[in-house]
Amino acid sequence: MAPAPDLLPLAAARPPDGAPPGPDAPDDPSAPAVRERLTAFADASPLTVLRRLESSAKGLDEREAERRLPRDGARPLVPGAVRRAAAHLARLARTATDPFVLVLAGLSLVSAVTGDPRGAVLIALVAVLSCLLRFRQEHRSDLAAARLRALTTATATVLRRAEPGAAPAAREVPVDQVVAGDVVLLGPGDMAPADLRLLSSSDLRVNQAAFTGESPPAGKRAAWTGTGGAPAGERPGLFERRELCLMGTSVVGGTGTAVAVATGSRTYFGATHRDLPRRAPATTFDRGVRAVSWALLGAVLAAVPVVFALNGIDRGSWSHALLFAVSTAVAITPEMLPLVVTTALARGAAVLARGHVLARRLPAVHNLGAMDTLCTDKTGTLTLDRITLACHVDPLGDPDAGVLYWARVNALWSAELAPEAAGDTIDEALLAADGAAGDPYEDVRGVGAVPFDSARRRATVVVRPRDRLGCEVVVTKGAVEDVLELCERVRLPGGTAPLGAGERDRLRALADGRAADGIRLLAVATAERPPSGRGPGPADERGLTLLGFVGFHDEPDPSAAGALAGLARLGVRHVIVTGDHPLAARRTCRDAGRVPGRTVLGAELAALDDGALRDLVAAADPATTLIFARVDPRAKARIVAALQRAGRTVGFLGDGVNDAPALRAADVGISVTGAVDLARESADVILLRKDLRALERAITGGGARSARASPTSRSR
Repeated sequence: MAPAPDLLPLAAARPPDGAPPGPDAPDDPSAPAVRERLTAFADASPLTVLRRLESSAKGLDEREAERRLPRDGARPLVPGAVRRAAAHLARLARTATDPFVLVLAGLSLVSAVTGDPRGAVLIALVAVLSCLLRFRQEHRSDLAAARLRALTTATATVLRRAEPGAAPAAREVPVDQVVAGDVVLLGPGDMAPADLRLLSSSDLRVNQAAFTGESPPAGKRAAWTGTGGAPAGERPGLFERRELCLMGTSVVGGTGTAVAVATGSRTYFGATHRDLPRRAPATTFDRGVRAVSWALLGAVLAAVPVVFALNGIDRGSWSHALLFAVSTAVAITPEMLPLVVTTALARGAAVLARGHVLARRLPAVHNLGAMDTLCTDKTGTLTLDRITLACHVDPLGDPDAGVLYWARVNALWSAELAPEAAGDTIDEALLAADGAAGDPYEDVRGVGAVPFDSARRRATVVVRPRDRLGCEVVVTKGAVEDVLELCERVRLPGGTAPLGAGERDRLRALADGRAADGIRLLAVATAERPPSGRGPGPADERGLTLLGFVGFHDEPDPSAAGALAGLARLGVRHVIVTGDHPLAARRTCRDAGRVPGRTVLGAELAALDDGALRDLVAAADPATTLIFARVDPRAKARIVAALQRAGRTVGFLGDGVNDAPALRAADVGISVTGAVDLARESADVILLRKDLRALERAITGGGARSARASPTSRSR
């Protein structure tokens, strides 16, 4: 079909309201502007998007890609040299402005003015040594974190043409060379190198857990729905838009072709990074040091005038009285305290490193020991970020190995006959499960497959039993509601029976009951037919007999239960803060050996002011786990702040982009080595092994737990 006249090149035209911006549009980096731009790209047709980006379905030519690279390529969020220099300067400023160091600097200056150069030099030397020791330790930790980042290299497959008019060819290029307008090819295992607008797709499923916290992959498709005219309140959220794949998400199944609409700092990921506060809020250690410093300064300011006056009146020499008063101030001040504290923290950081825990900032050693509340995300922290088989039951809810067998038949032959289905996490969980009554590879031979797609919400295979001639079996697996609509009969212990309205209601109630326990059910149904001699299609999904259900849930981290129990014995309360479904969060809580307490949804949280939220967290039963579900990144940081206002010393354990604000807001942000870059950069502590028991050992190791009894840990 020829394009409509109004879709011809529009580079020189001003985009109408709501249209996607062109390549030369103003670069507003704010998060609302980024969301608005991405929504505009999703609302527009693929052809309109390509025209606005001055690209085509054949991709850019090499010369044009090189021309665009300096302008709108994947510029790093901050240039490397600038970032390193800024980090060094910020670290030096942070160590030099430590309250203890400032007190020593003031005393050194007074000693120099009053004619005591030796004392001034000694005091200044102690201050400098304290600064250098802290700077060196934190710099070494940053180098270790940088080595973790260097372990992974990212590339993307793009369509490029050697010159205008030439045939396109697939090329693998570094992610930082992808530019706006590049056509990107997606397949299982690929990371989205930019914010992408899909042009075509085949059963594409994308893992968005780093942003949303939800383990099940999201179905994506390029089909344009033209929802731009819908009221803003009725439009789907950014991660619900099936036309978009955002930078930082990964493909778990299917294939797709997309055009890069934003790269580097212009992406949603970049906007999230910019939204983080440039300066972390004061932690327990900072507040304690500040309190001790002010107390020390108050003692000096109170003592010096008294000593000066009494000595001057007694001896009549006010110059000698001034020297004596300065000497008294020096004597009162514990000059070695900053050096002793820094040395102790550095020793604690070294001990933690031997236990595979990297303290990126020295005060984190103290804050880890002072922590009395641990907030955790769900996906990737309490779970292993993968789905596992929870049950396989017949229509009455009783265990049935036959249901598992036919579900495995569907999973195996879907992967064998439809390569784009490879990598499906549910199928992988089925094939890894034990207890099936037969071998799905030896018993049957695959004939054809209708892969899963997000519109049908089911996958179907046709197989031929090896011991039965003239018979084919249609095996369908998918969402309960969708499969029930295709079923005419149900298999019960006494044989098959018609599937009436009452029985359908009972089966839906069974599925709802399992969902309330945090288990996601899929229905399994079959039908026998004579060989048709043609390839299978959706029309073959009819006249099915329901065999039963297979259920799945997030696989819990085996170390979580023991680690949380150990933390509870140390007096650390547990709070779950997740963007996932509340039922999934409660299930994960039980799997981790904790008792779920009150569950607060994001909508309820939004209706609470800061005072009411503080009262809510303060009133929570410490014997149970308080759960916040369906919350966005900003709400996570708000929950951390409410706990701090309630007098808690808060740690936050997370690994996703959506955890970064809370990691930055917590007294001690904790991440894991497999986390996204933004989470690791926002964290104070990194677990080098994904074993939560290392966190318990870290709190008790390196003298960290003794911090709970220290004066600074009680200073709020």
